[in-house]
Amino acid sequence: MKREQTAKEFMDELEKDPEYRARTAEKERQWAQFTEMLRKDEEPLVRALTAAGWPENVRQCDDTRSVWDLVNTAVSYPHLLAVLADHITRPYHFRTKEGIARALTVREARGTPVPRVLLEELKKEAEPKDVHESSYRWCLINALVLIGDSSMTEDVRQLMKDPRYAPVRRDLQRLARALCRPGRRTPRT
Repeated sequence: MKREQTAKEFMDELEKDPEYRARTAEKERQWAQFTEMLRKDEEPLVRALTAAGWPENVRQCDDTRSVWDLVNTAVSYPHLLAVLADHITRPYHFRTKEGIARALTVREARGTPVPRVLLEELKKEAEPKDVHESSYRWCLINALVLIGDSSMTEDVRQLMKDPRYAPVRRDLQRLARALCRPGRRTPRT
């Protein structure tokens, strides 16, 4: 009876395989290229946030600032919400837009124009073309679950009836329930 190969032995064998090494190198090259494209993509956003007073105590993931640094901080930044809301409507890559949506998913965004901006973005995402667009659409719904208000209920019901939103109908139902909770009243303008 032949002894089963350990995970280490299998990995050692893979590392010797030139085809495996070539595939791994190609994936790493593609990832580096994608990362660089995203860094360049969000440069205008980072400049605008910096000009608006990016908090100095927001820790950076690496040497460059990114909207994702705001997602991963406990530091409050209500003075940046208008800049983020403006930039989410711009033609960034969907991964960048997802970072903006996540950065807008903060308590301070409740009762501001931010939830309505996110709802309008959600309406644009009827038929995502790839995983990044699908992830962005889910992120918008999730953000609205947390910061949306009851004025959005009818809009969400209309989306639930739209067959293009069938893949996220359950998420939209969760959103509709959240909008009906006490304390989610329409903000006064």
